[in-house]
Amino acid sequence: MKCFLTPAEVAAMTGFTSAAAFMSARARLEAETLFPLPMPITTTRAFRWRADEVAAWVQRQGLPRPPDGSNLHLLRLAASA
Repeated sequence: MKCFLTPAEVAAMTGFTSAAAFMSARARLEAETLFPLPMPITTTRAFRWRADEVAAWVQRQGLPRPPDGSNLHLLRLAASA
């Protein structure tokens, strides 16, 4: 596993359809679910998150990881709610 994740990699781990969708929800996730904060930003480096912190957050949330990288599981969860 990589040490640091891009927004696209975080989106895939957390079930978002894209990096843009994750970035739109990031502030809410940080405020409401204690989502890990990104590493400090420099002018030459974009947002990055520690992989171990994101994995621990996913485990605490109990989010199922899709076996094929799709978001079909989220649609099934929404339909059954």
